[in-house]
Amino acid sequence: MIIGGRAHDFGKLSLEELTAKVSKQGYTHVQLALDKAIYGIDCSLGKLSPGLGTILEIALKKKMFK
Repeated sequence: MIIGGRAHDFGKLSLEELTAKVSKQGYTHVQLALDKAIYGIDCSLGKLSPGLGTILEIALKKKMFK
C-alpha cells in the first residue's frame, strides 16, 4: 500500500526539516505545494526549473527511502 500525505500539513519548513518530518511519519509519497510547504524557495512566475525539481527529488528520496 502507498501511504502519502500533504507536505504543507507539517507547516512551512526548510527542505531539510520537511523531509525529516515526512520520513518520521513513515510517508513514502507527498503532495507538494511548494509555496505552502517549503520555506526559502521562490515559486513566483518563471522561477521554477528542472534543476529545482531534481534538487527536491533527491532530497525527498534520500530521507523517504532510506
